[in-house]
Amino acid sequence: TNVRRWLAFWRRRPAEGWPTDGSSARAWWRYACTCVAEEEAKRVCRFRIRWEEIAARRALRQRYVKLWRSNFRSRAQSEELLCIEDTLRVQEILLFRSWPEATGAAAGAAGGLA
Repeated sequence: TNVRRWLAFWRRRPAEGWPTDGSSARAWWRYACTCVAEEEAKRVCRFRIRWEEIAARRALRQRYVKLWRSNFRSRAQSEELLCIEDTLRVQEILLFRSWPEATGAAAGAAGGLA
């Protein structure tokens, strides 16, 4: 929360008080830079993704597109498709569904090589 963030920054404040000379101003600038750097590091770490997660997501996308592209689905394939859709957001589903048309059009333009 904001209170925790404020307390964390408050504890690190320079003991000299407001800047009156060069050394206290330097301490305040160091304090400000440290606070910004820590917040940026927290923000970057929050969005860090491991390669295993990327590979798993790619495999899931490939499987979904393959199932979606198939014209005749068995009951098990339909259930698997629904199960995959339960784990995806609507934007991802729409994006993945648009890919078979794009790859199909590209395959047609390349002479059927895909």
